[in-house]
Amino acid sequence: KGTVYDEADLPLVGATVTLQSTSHLQPFTAKTDSAGAFLFPRVPFGEYSIAASLKGFVSVRYEPLNVLYPSFTWRFRLPLAPAHEGGARVRALLIGTLRDGEKRLALASLCLSNVEGTRCTSANDLGEYYLSVDLGRYVAIVRQDSRLLWRQELDLSCACEYRDYFKH
Repeated sequence: KGTVYDEADLPLVGATVTLQSTSHLQPFTAKTDSAGAFLFPRVPFGEYSIAASLKGFVSVRYEPLNVLYPSFTWRFRLPLAPAHEGGARVRALLIGTLRDGEKRLALASLCLSNVEGTRCTSANDLGEYYLSVDLGRYVAIVRQDSRLLWRQELDLSCACEYRDYFKH
């Protein structure tokens, strides 16, 4: 069971939540109710990925998720998707998981800087991040526990999604 909220902590009605087992072909799906709540009854123990999506919001997925207890609660917070005028994307979206080799960088910070300023985000406890920036060239800095992990120059001139762009 769980809930789906927006960034202002308001419940999202009608969001689709999908629970996909690594060993079953058919995923479990549910829609959120008026309180943003969803429920999957009788889910076998095992390893899953779980995702929440709703039109107008950025989809969020977590993996691996180990269901080992009869009652497991999950809370999603979906960021608003960037608006596009005339159907053309005018921003670069960076979405993915910060990693150092195979290790996920839980709660690491990612900052992108250029002459116009700096935009930062923090990865969640699974190392997953989302950042929307204007098109251009940037210097990316990844830190964990105030320690510099790496610095990388980026050309984000394409109005694209950059998925799992950072790997060290």
